[in-house]
Amino acid sequence: MSENTRPTELKLYPNRRYAVLTGDVVGSSKLDPMSRRALPDALKKASAAARSVFKRTIPLEADIFRGDSWQVVVADSHLGLRVALFFRAYLRGHWLDAGLDTRIAIGIGAISFLPKQRVSQGDGPAFRASGELLESMPKARRLRLSIEDRERLAGVDAVVALVDALMNRWTQRQALAVVGALKGQKQEEIAKSWAPPVKQQVIARHLQQANWEVIASEGLSYVENMLREL
Repeated sequence: MSENTRPTELKLYPNRRYAVLTGDVVGSSKLDPMSRRALPDALKKASAAARSVFKRTIPLEADIFRGDSWQVVVADSHLGLRVALFFRAYLRGHWLDAGLDTRIAIGIGAISFLPKQRVSQGDGPAFRASGELLESMPKARRLRLSIEDRERLAGVDAVVALVDALMNRWTQRQALAVVGALKGQKQEEIAKSWAPPVKQQVIARHLQQANWEVIASEGLSYVENMLREL
């Protein structure tokens, strides 16, 4: 098949729910010029890291636009929150000292079409829900999730709000420890991967202070099980 005849859209499944994550960098206009210029590179690195961990569920690179905004599609919708946590933890872990953090709105639903080169030009209920949710997000919130089932939405939103509140308190090293945990690494592996390496007990303390066990076993499990049922 020649370059001119290759499909420009990703193959989609009409009865499948996807997760669309739409984000923007918090307070980007107030960043110093050097940090502002580094935004696209930081977002690209976060996207590449997420795709290396969630290989089968993130089909395309995140689309970065307006310099401080981004959008990514997750094929397995129940993993949308987990990917959002990774993306945000990665940014906070590597660039929190530069003041980088991101708001993320997760829309769950169908996708009508998805261009391979520009994710942000896709369309469908999941895209519209994600974009509208980000626009209406209260200043105190940096993470929200929208589903069509209104009866279950309140419970999901409450859990995501609690996870968000805990994430807002993470230090840079706590966020880095969570990145390792989301990669599926054991505490010893995370400890050895740091530069310079640290003891396993240090990682254990960071994860405990980040309330990671509660977030993973209660928050993520609840939301993912709920989305699987849908």
